[in-house]
Amino acid sequence: FFLTQRIKYNYNNFKIKMKKKKISKIINLKFILIVALFVFLDQISKFFIRTNMYIGKSIPLFENVLHMTYVTNTGISFGMLKGNNFLFIIISIAVFIFFILNIKEFTDSKLGAAFIFSGIIGNVTDRIFLGSVVDFIDFRVFPIFNFADSFINIGVFLIVLSAIREYMKQKKKLLKTKS
Repeated sequence: FFLTQRIKYNYNNFKIKMKKKKISKIINLKFILIVALFVFLDQISKFFIRTNMYIGKSIPLFENVLHMTYVTNTGISFGMLKGNNFLFIIISIAVFIFFILNIKEFTDSKLGAAFIFSGIIGNVTDRIFLGSVVDFIDFRVFPIFNFADSFINIGVFLIVLSAIREYMKQKKKLLKTKS
């Protein structure tokens, strides 16, 4: 009797572990597909700009509101700290490794992490293969940027939002236990 109970327990425990492994594979595959899609969107847009425009050319999409303006950037997001391309390759790779090593911490905001990964990969790809980042989204009152820059900012926003939600949930839980 005890042996059959133990076998049933081990079998059920095995089934649960296998389901968890399948779920984690799906989540990981989904995460990788999202990152790949965003990187593809970033790189194809930059390829289109590089092959159809010359540096400095600007095409108004909505006159004096939104233009496509081809510029290159050796700085960070939105053209800040220009001329430090190699330094930003190193920093970007370090941030990417940090995220890989701490991916478990982003369980509440995997989408935010996917956006950040995509932005880092998109801009580092440009830095390594082109020597600078291709920027082209021009709102005329803001530095020119690209999809990868946007992805990084969206990712940071989602992670901060997730952290605020978690903080509020913990605060609510703490208040309930005190009363």
